[in-house]
Amino acid sequence: MEMSLDSYVSFWKKAREETSYYPSALSFSTMKAGTHDKDIAALDCTLTRTPLNFGFAPNCWKYCLDVMLLKKSGVTDLSGLRTIVLYPVNCNFAFKHVGRQMMQVAERTRSLAPEQYGSRKQHKAIDLAVNKALTFDTLRQLKRARSICSNDAKSCYDLIGHTQAAISMQHIGVPKNIINCLFTTLQEAIHRVRTGFGDSKDYYGGKVWMVPIHGIGQGTRKWGWPSNLGIGKHPTSQCTQGKGLRV
Repeated sequence: MEMSLDSYVSFWKKAREETSYYPSALSFSTMKAGTHDKDIAALDCTLTRTPLNFGFAPNCWKYCLDVMLLKKSGVTDLSGLRTIVLYPVNCNFAFKHVGRQMMQVAERTRSLAPEQYGSRKQHKAIDLAVNKALTFDTLRQLKRARSICSNDAKSCYDLIGHTQAAISMQHIGVPKNIINCLFTTLQEAIHRVRTGFGDSKDYYGGKVWMVPIHGIGQGTRKWGWPSNLGIGKHPTSQCTQGKGLRV
């Protein structure tokens, strides 16, 4: 899962400058501009991949911003808001890189269940819907009883257990240094909250937790791989025990 200079430059050249991030001295514009100079790009790439290679969490990565967005227009109750988490730009890229590489490894090693469609290339929701409909049509013709659970987990990213995610990551060969870097950053992160009045001066999180909070933060689209790996193991393990459906 080595981060090459070419992949680093390619990502930042395609990145959109209007993407939200934790406010700091670095921005998407800064990173994009740096890719036009070979020496600056090499330095930025080295600084980004060093924590992953050596398994530590830089202090500058341990800051994030909780932003509450409206789910429905005009509904401002806390229960009706969706909280996303913004990370520093270099931290965000580092973990997106890990996520992409990990999913590629999982696909090559067939560590994901065939019936798992979420966050996978060449897997579309419409194909899953058609497969489900055809499966039940076949079951009715064969007069066989079956049940299905269509589940959309609420606040899924906030509920990802770090222990389970780490085990799933190690299962496909993710180096322990990368795992240490990732979860140390998440567990020691300092959270500030953005509202209509601005960003809060007070914060929560840091090293004060007796039991670290888990989850990876909503809104981190490319960070869905822990749930993919963990969920993918369940149907696979069921099939190896002779359960599941074969038509």
